[in-house]
Amino acid sequence: MELDGLYQDINNKVGSMTKAEFESIRPYFKRMTTMRKQILVAEGDFNNKLFFVEKGLAYNYKTLDDGQIRVITFARENEWISDMESFISGNKAQLTVETFEASSLWFLSKEDWELACIKSPKISVYSQLLYSQCTKNLYSQVSELVSKDAEARYSQILTNMPDLLQRVPQYLIAAYLGILPSSLSRIRSSKKVIY
Repeated sequence: MELDGLYQDINNKVGSMTKAEFESIRPYFKRMTTMRKQILVAEGDFNNKLFFVEKGLAYNYKTLDDGQIRVITFARENEWISDMESFISGNKAQLTVETFEASSLWFLSKEDWELACIKSPKISVYSQLLYSQCTKNLYSQVSELVSKDAEARYSQILTNMPDLLQRVPQYLIAAYLGILPSSLSRIRSSKKVIY
């Protein structure tokens, strides 16, 4: 079945959804394959798409006044990504969403998302959980940014997303941590265990 990862994620979060119910909302999802470094949403444009990563890696970021970027989040396989504020409100995107690897994605428009929520009560609950998780993640990130130093935040990546360190270059990890790549090099050097 196409969208196995999404079907499993829905079942994990909201309980058993029949395959027939899932197939009833399947037409709302469109498949997309991307090249490496393909922009899905550009900062300043209107965004009405929500993306589910089937295979690959995407991330969203804010471009700062000095031209540097600040990575907000990464989305690996079976994770969602977008500029959620723009998707929900209809305002212009504040973030750019880009693939880092060649990726296979599923996406749906806001209108199709709303239609899927009307058609399936489980998708409606899943939608609320998705929005809540997004809000929780952003609050956690802001809290960590103001309460933990870069080394502690890097340690969290080592614990929670170790595969990311193999897939993403140092400059993007540094942009996620809000530090310079040279500072990340120092942190990584201090974490190495010498035998």
